[in-house]
Amino acid sequence: MSEPGANALLFTPNRGHALAAHLGALKLLATIDTTVADADAPVRGALKREASAALVRKHGFDPREHPTYVERVFGRFANAPVRDDEVAHVGREPLGKLARADRLLGPYEMARGYGLPTENLATGIAAAFLYDMSEDEQSKELQRRLKDSGALKVVAEVTEYKVGSDEHREIVGVYEELQRKRVLTQHPRR
Repeated sequence: MSEPGANALLFTPNRGHALAAHLGALKLLATIDTTVADADAPVRGALKREASAALVRKHGFDPREHPTYVERVFGRFANAPVRDDEVAHVGREPLGKLARADRLLGPYEMARGYGLPTENLATGIAAAFLYDMSEDEQSKELQRRLKDSGALKVVAEVTEYKVGSDEHREIVGVYEELQRKRVLTQHPRR
């Protein structure tokens, strides 16, 4: 296997870890294993279907074997000491994880480039924008920017997708949907 392919395989656990942390934070889950076990979380769809399909296309991985590798990654999340990884620790520094070629936008861009579905990856990206941990400086900075300038502007600045592009609309749309759900969960009507 070529070096870029090997690096792509090594990046899969980091990508899954970040997705699980940001999605788990939205549901107020404490550890990565509880997030990965959450059937409603799109972590599996993002890794097994969307990112995997893009990696198979780009690096020529065997499409029958790659899902087995991804399942082994999920198995690692359930094993000690990884199972006890705290969502707050793993999700920290969301701006770094949202860098253009990093673990969230990298596979999203790759999947879009191949015309593959990106719904679950977009959900993970939007969740990173909603990651709100007071003890994390990047999280505080991101939340301040979102409050001051709004999602349309901040998503464009961070992702480098122009306002109105398909990618920008998808991420902002999911962000707004997750934000509404979070508000309803935290402040249900009586």
